[in-house]
Amino acid sequence: MKKKVAFIVSGFHTGGIITSFNNMIKAMNKKYDVDIYVVGQNIGNLKLLDSNKYTVVNHNKSMFNVLMYKFTVYCNLRFIKERLINKKNIILKQIHAAKYVQHAMNNLNLTDYKAVISWEELTCNYFLAYNVKARKKIGYVHPDYRLSGFSKEVDYPVFKRLDKIVSVSEGTLQTMKEEFTKLQNKMVYVPNVNNVEKIREKANEEVETYPKGSFDIVTVCRLSIYHKGLDRLLRIVKRLEEDKEEFHWYIVGEGEGRKELEEYIEKNQLKQVSLLGNKENPYPYIKKADLFALLSNYEGRPVAVDEALIIGTPVIVTDYESAKEQVENEVGYIVEKDEEKIYTKIKEIIKDREGLNRKKEVLSKKDMSIYENIDRMIELIEE
Repeated sequence: MKKKVAFIVSGFHTGGIITSFNNMIKAMNKKYDVDIYVVGQNIGNLKLLDSNKYTVVNHNKSMFNVLMYKFTVYCNLRFIKERLINKKNIILKQIHAAKYVQHAMNNLNLTDYKAVISWEELTCNYFLAYNVKARKKIGYVHPDYRLSGFSKEVDYPVFKRLDKIVSVSEGTLQTMKEEFTKLQNKMVYVPNVNNVEKIREKANEEVETYPKGSFDIVTVCRLSIYHKGLDRLLRIVKRLEEDKEEFHWYIVGEGEGRKELEEYIEKNQLKQVSLLGNKENPYPYIKKADLFALLSNYEGRPVAVDEALIIGTPVIVTDYESAKEQVENEVGYIVEKDEEKIYTKIKEIIKDREGLNRKKEVLSKKDMSIYENIDRMIELIEE
């Protein structure tokens, strides 16, 4: 009989976290019986969960509504004129999430499982720390902790209750260790898992993509303007259009920043950028492009970049913590988070098709088995 493992997730929405979650679950199914517990208010599209049974954890709706009302009023009074990235606002969200978990959600006894793994930072980790009784507790933190604006004061007592805290890149692991020096022995690096065969298979599916132009760039991400650097992306598009460059930039994804992006595109009459919205299968869009771009201000280890490399599309990324771990010079480009330098580099790439083709050739021969290894997670569960 297989040993049992449980995962905690906040919901099933499009994005890299859920993609990597599905990949991890499928790989883990070969060794363990895996159950999933969903703790989010808005669990999204359950079709995004490829397999396994799930349980939605009950919560006290009236208590949740009271907490949400107090949180919303407080934020509106103090921070209505500030952007979402405002550090105080993020910390308030953390405090609210911790209170929501402790006062509005049921406790669970999951000691039948070999380990219980929280797949996401904030609410999932708080639920695992405060509301779950388990033999072993493992919590994930995906983004760069320092640049995300999270509060150590809120998270320290949470992390103390966990047995291990997982970072998805060596760079973000180092940042976590610097932020939580007394808890360094709990912190480990576990790489994301990708299903190489499935990604390549889906990349060859016939879907409505876009008319092939002279040079196509694609970005696949949530439409979070500051996090993903989308305001900077559109300013670069504007400059490239003014330079009469022949290109088109396609953005696949949805999010809270759509309206602001649409307004900028309309105001500046941009013709060479398109918001394609969410796509159930984004891989053919990546495969058809000449270049994949992710110009984020911070990241953990973005799944979409690994997926682009698996598909065989060269990438350009900003120098977030894990960029050098993901993108070697022979398969892509890393640039500073500086608008002028990104703009200059993209102009160079558009004109240097020979250099881009060399990177494609390297990718076509590259061993991608490194993306499928789950040994480190198994070690954490079994140790």
